Amino acid sequence: MGLSESEIMKAKGILKSMNLPITLKIFENSEDFSMDLKNFLSTLSDLSEKIRIESVKVNEIPYPGIALTENIIYHAFPSEMEFDPFLRTLVRVSHQNSELPDKIRGQLRNISNVEIIVFVMPVCPHCAKVVEKVNQFAIENPLIRVKIVDVSRFPEFGNKYEVMSAPTVVINENIKLVSPSEDELIKWIEQSENELEYFSKLLKDGQIDDVKSIIERDSEKAVILVELLKKPEINVRLGAALLILRLIKEKEEIVENIKNKLKELLSEDNTNILQDAAMVLGKIGDKSDIEALKTLISSDNADVKEAAEEAIEEINSRNSE
Repeated sequence: MGLSESEIMKAKGILKSMNLPITLKIFENSEDFSMDLKNFLSTLSDLSEKIRIESVKVNEIPYPGIALTENIIYHAFPSEMEFDPFLRTLVRVSHQNSELPDKIRGQLRNISNVEIIVFVMPVCPHCAKVVEKVNQFAIENPLIRVKIVDVSRFPEFGNKYEVMSAPTVVINENIKLVSPSEDELIKWIEQSENELEYFSKLLKDGQIDDVKSIIERDSEKAVILVELLKKPEINVRLGAALLILRLIKEKEEIVENIKNKLKELLSEDNTNILQDAAMVLGKIGDKSDIEALKTLISSDNADVKEAAEEAIEEINSRNSE
């Protein structure tokens, strides 16, 4: 993929503002795409004496790519709409300046250990803007690691995260955003470890299958569903309860942890939480859980008392069959 005359002229104009020399690493394998990337970088280095190229031949590498820095890697060809933002990113790297507003710099300052994967496609009208923005984040904070992946070229990579459109952003393996705004990106980067709020967001949006997929990859996250029963939004609580019932049929290993967490909720003051916890425990519990449910029989709230009685009856009925 050679550059056109107009692209060469544009590249010269943008790259002339570079400051410090930078070294771009090309991760090579035997694919034609790898050679395309190498030729592309070779052309850029001919256009600017401040661009150096280092080839890294590693047969085990799954995807060829370009490393702009230690924390910005492209598994995509930055052409078409991606071309200008890519060049501007090179200039920012050479100046060691993200060019972000002070407010956003402050928000990113305390972020650590975040990986962002941006899935793009050729001729995607919104991809370039998202890619350029996350690249700026990575320049500002080296603890933010960014990968740009062409999902049309590497569909198996996208399949891992059930990517259906572009741009799709995946943060720390779990948080998935489609065509996010700058505010959304910053919010979920800041809350990248707050899976409770992310699950809540998905359930509010009716994306119960997305939550299920995450838990299927890491069953230890199933206990988060119990915490969601404490949320005030009924659609979140209902979605969490339904998902618990679906998952225990497929993942027996999560049952005990879920039951223990549910029994902890039986000491809450909120009557909605008590009813939901009793209802779910009644559907998944056994006779060893009845004593915990009996603590609600003496409740002053008729609905809580009824929920506990029905749960106990359901357990007894199921275990007598």
